[in-house]
Amino acid sequence: EMNSFDVVVVAFNCTMSEDKDLIKALENAARKGIGLVAMKTQCGGAWGVDGYRKPKEQPKNQTAMLKWVLQHDFISTVIPAMETFDHIDEDFSVAYDLEYTPEEKRFLDDENIPYSLAFCRQCKKCMVTCPECVDIPALMRTHMYAYQYQNMDLLNLAQKEIEAGKGLYQCKFCEKCQAVCS
Repeated sequence: EMNSFDVVVVAFNCTMSEDKDLIKALENAARKGIGLVAMKTQCGGAWGVDGYRKPKEQPKNQTAMLKWVLQHDFISTVIPAMETFDHIDEDFSVAYDLEYTPEEKRFLDDENIPYSLAFCRQCKKCMVTCPECVDIPALMRTHMYAYQYQNMDLLNLAQKEIEAGKGLYQCKFCEKCQAVCS
């Protein structure tokens, strides 16, 4: 609203398909001439490690997720993760055709996909539902570093950033987690 930004980097992926407020805000920003750079387009890391699918049963459909983002005209460009030359080839392959293949469509139509990707947007809305005021987004980030990226250095750094009395230790006071993701 203040017209202070020319470009904004924003997490945007298929797990956000139902977030009408976010999509409306991004559309409004683009209409005002703000360039939108989408990150976390493919939800990062391995998936389903402890979710409803095991990684080898059905891999993430990287091209489907990237196409989903690029099909939104308000997105100026993307920052997809690339760790290998195969990733580069896979990411560039969508540049020539944004239409979904039948396999990509099936993947995106699976209503369980957003939940199995375990993507936390770090919005912190869940924290008010926790009786112990645990920093749930920080814990979700540590989980992501450990299980999706298998990066113990980032895990340790993220754990050190959690304020005293807001970490996993507090969870022992509840029989069952009452926190709810909005």
